[in-house]
Amino acid sequence: MSSETVASKEKVATQGEMQFQFSELPKGIYAIMLLHDANGNYRMDFSENGHPKEAYATSGIKNLYGPPNFKDSSIAFVKDTLVRLRF
Repeated sequence: MSSETVASKEKVATQGEMQFQFSELPKGIYAIMLLHDANGNYRMDFSENGHPKEAYATSGIKNLYGPPNFKDSSIAFVKDTLVRLRF
């Protein structure tokens, strides 16, 4: 977890919908990234040309072309905010 990470969760991937709940986060601006760590090495793997080898999703409304960044992935979080990410 980096010094910029506020909270982190992990689960074994299952087909269909998965849910993660973060309690007691103060309201504010956050960015969410979801990584399917297919090989279990606890990091995102990249090909030689820099493209991700593993599936990931981020919050925010923009379609990202290139690496995710906080600005384009950020969302406003208030109590009981529901965020849906599609893989």
